[in-house]
Amino acid sequence: MTGRRLSRVEDPPSVIVAGHICLDIIPRLPSGPRRRAPRPGSLDPLGPITLSVGGCVGNTGIALHRLGMRSTLVARVGDDRLGGVLSELVREAVPGDAAQLIIAAGEPTSYSLISNLPGRDRAIQHFSGVNDTFAGDDVPDELLGAATLLHVGYPPLMAAMVANDGRELRRLLERARGQGLTTSLDMANANLDPGQSPVRWRALLERVLPAVDVFMPSLAEASHLLRRRVHRDERGGPTLASVARLADEMIGLGVGIAGVKLGEHGLYVRTASTARLAVGSHDLSPAWAHRELYSSVFETNVVGTAGAGDATIAGFLFGLLMGLSPSPTVTGACAVGGSSTEAADGTSSVPSWPEIERRLQRGWRRKAATPGPGWSPSGEPGLWRGPRDMMGAD
Repeated sequence: MTGRRLSRVEDPPSVIVAGHICLDIIPRLPSGPRRRAPRPGSLDPLGPITLSVGGCVGNTGIALHRLGMRSTLVARVGDDRLGGVLSELVREAVPGDAAQLIIAAGEPTSYSLISNLPGRDRAIQHFSGVNDTFAGDDVPDELLGAATLLHVGYPPLMAAMVANDGRELRRLLERARGQGLTTSLDMANANLDPGQSPVRWRALLERVLPAVDVFMPSLAEASHLLRRRVHRDERGGPTLASVARLADEMIGLGVGIAGVKLGEHGLYVRTASTARLAVGSHDLSPAWAHRELYSSVFETNVVGTAGAGDATIAGFLFGLLMGLSPSPTVTGACAVGGSSTEAADGTSSVPSWPEIERRLQRGWRRKAATPGPGWSPSGEPGLWRGPRDMMGAD
C-alpha cells in the first residue's frame, strides 16, 4: 500500500456516526443445495443465531472504533426488551462514553432478519421502528463541537429525516458544517422507487448533497436515487462508464468525493476540484483533486456480507482523516470491507488499521478485474486509474 504508512494510530480525529441503528438477527443457514422459500406448514432446520449491532451507526461506527478511530455513536432505541439487548451489545462493542443512545419511551426498537445465502448476497427483512423519529436535534451541539467529521446513515429508513425533501437532514448537515466538520452521508436501498415512496428523491438530493463532502452509496442506491440505468458487461458486472456517469452527477449536485460501492465488483471513487474539496474537507492534499480510481475486491473466505459496504466506508473515512493519499485510502477501504465479510455480522472480523496494513504487506490477493477502455494500472495490483484521473503527488 503506497502513501504514508500508519504503524500506530496516535491521537486520531473524533468522528460522530449518527442515524440508523438496529438489532441484526442472523440465523446460520444450513449449507448444501440452494434453499427454497419456506412453505406453509413446513418445518425447516436452522442453525444458531448471531445477534449483533446493525444499521449504519452499528456497522460504520463500530468498524471505525475497531480500526482505531475515536467514534461516537448517536442513535435512538426503544425502551422495550429488544432495545435492552441492543444497548447491551453497543456497550460491549465501544467504550461507555462513545455510545450516545437515546432511549425513546413507548417506541419500538428497530431490527433486521438477515439471511446470508451461500454464494449469494445477503437478504434482509427490516423494521425501522424508532429510527423513524430520529431528528437532527438528537445530535447535540457539544458533540459536534468536539468532532472532526459527521457521518449520517440510512435516511431512507428514517422517516423524519427525509420528510419535506430532506429538510431535517439538510439542517443537521449545515449545523455540522457551521462548526467546521467534514460531512459524510450513506444511504440504504429501501423505498427508493418513486411508485413505492412519497419521498421525492431527486428533490432531496438537490437540497442535501451541496452540504455533503463524502457520499458513497451502493450501485443499486445510486441508480435508483438518480434514476439512471446501469449497463452491464459480458460478465454481468457494471460497466465503469455507467458508474462514472452516476459519480459525475453526484459531483454536479455538489458532492466533494463521490464513491460507488460495487459489491463483489469493487469500489469506484471520483473527486471534485481543489476549490470544492477545500470547502468542508479535512486538510486534504492537492493529490485528492480530480481523481478517478477503481479498486477490485480482496479474496476472502466469505461468511456473510451484511455490513460490508458500511465497513468499506469506515475504511475510507479512516484513511481520509488520517491524512492518507487517495490510492492507499481506496485500497484500505476495500481491505476493511473485505475483512468484514469473514464473519456473519458486519464488524466482529474488522481488525485494527495496523493489522490491515500487515495483511496487505503480506501480499493479500485481489480478485482479477478488467476495468475497460481508458483505464490504466496504477502500479499497485488491483488498483486502476481512470481516463480522467489527474494524479498529483499520490
